[in-house]
Amino acid sequence: MGDIGSQQQGFARLGFVRPLVIVCVCNALRERQVRDAARASGRACAHTAYAQLGCKVKCGMCLPFARDVVRSELATA
Repeated sequence: MGDIGSQQQGFARLGFVRPLVIVCVCNALRERQVRDAARASGRACAHTAYAQLGCKVKCGMCLPFARDVVRSELATA
């Protein structure tokens, strides 16, 4: 599995619109929301992105993916 940023670039290059991706089922957070929150906070921390969105991590199953999303967003910002 490749890095998320390169996957997005691949989708764009091929002219595809990336489907909505759910990052956190417990909080019903989409990838775009987590990316926007990461950019707004400027911190590479999933917990901070969640707080920016007014919620907290619940079960924790989303954390590995959420961390990847946050890091990817800040790396390309």
